[in-house]
Amino acid sequence: MITFSNLGKYGRLGNQLFQYAALKGLSIKKGYEIGMSPDIFSSTWHGQKCLLSNFKLNYSTTNTIGRPYNQPGDAQTFDENFFDLEDGVDLLGFFQNLNYFNFCENDVKKDLTIDYEIQKKCDDYLQKFDGTLVSIHVRRGDNIDYNQSSQDVIDNYIAKSVDYFNDDVNFLLFTGGSRSFGEDNTDDITYLKDTYHGDKVFYSETNNPLMDFCLMTKCHHNIISHDSTFSWWSAYLNQHDDRIVICPKHNKSLDQTIEYKDFYPDSWVKL
Repeated sequence: MITFSNLGKYGRLGNQLFQYAALKGLSIKKGYEIGMSPDIFSSTWHGQKCLLSNFKLNYSTTNTIGRPYNQPGDAQTFDENFFDLEDGVDLLGFFQNLNYFNFCENDVKKDLTIDYEIQKKCDDYLQKFDGTLVSIHVRRGDNIDYNQSSQDVIDNYIAKSVDYFNDDVNFLLFTGGSRSFGEDNTDDITYLKDTYHGDKVFYSETNNPLMDFCLMTKCHHNIISHDSTFSWWSAYLNQHDDRIVICPKHNKSLDQTIEYKDFYPDSWVKL
């Protein structure tokens, strides 16, 4: 059995999905069983309760913690020896690299199916919008203190991404987190309304991170944010076969020299 004993306590939802996907990849490749702590869903990180109970994860409950394995390098590093790990390991890391799981994409997406009741609420919410919807995610919240040059990078990226689409689409804007690491994002929605506006621009005001995540998976196309695994996963789980996903070529808004290898799927458009 393989575990990730800190799952739910080592990053919020986007990070947790990468971590589960790495578990799934190792499980599929080696035939290992996935084990999770019985108290995983009561875990919190920076004020956000673990949201994984809202997905169809495939695991057994266990209190056993295996031998520690720490992902080498940084969050995007792929360990060439990862699939040589023997059974009975406890993973730790961020595993933000497609090589950990993209070979079993369908299995990962099956496990990461969002709860039906949440999907139904999102379907009802989207009824008020006409035509083709493109989600735009702007990560603020815990990134509120970024400097002006970083904000200029983000604004220029969003402008180019919007221009990529024709005039027949509408844009639904999302943000996430709060300045105090809680769930409330009212201030950030106000910022979006003051900064990005137009006849075809709308705003998600659910103030619910899980609903926002689900809504983005249901938009026809996605413009994902810098520095955001949350919007990365919403685009990865988007089920529209003809979807267009726009992503920042340099994921870190504070460092425009870094371009991660095997972080974005090849079909995504880098701007």
